Amino acid sequence: LDEPQRLLYQRFREWRKEQAEQQGVPVFLIAKNRELLDLVKQAPKTVEALRDIRGFGKKKVERYGQAVLGIIRAFYEKTPRKERRSP
Repeated sequence: LDEPQRLLYQRFREWRKEQAEQQGVPVFLIAKNRELLDLVKQAPKTVEALRDIRGFGKKKVERYGQAVLGIIRAFYEKTPRKERRSP
């Protein structure tokens, strides 16, 4: 991962921890590290593209899809273009 991708990965880890604490479940039930890495690398922009991420089935997409897409969208809107590579 390049530096901007590492920042996005860290943001997803923070989000996952918040979700797990709110729901009283282990973080891996929200998303596994591999799933977070795939989110960072593929940066899906639609719900359909999110479904292509291994581990994001119907339930996970319904529960977290909009939040995940919002994190990606916000990250790429705030990160200067020269510092990032959008897939």
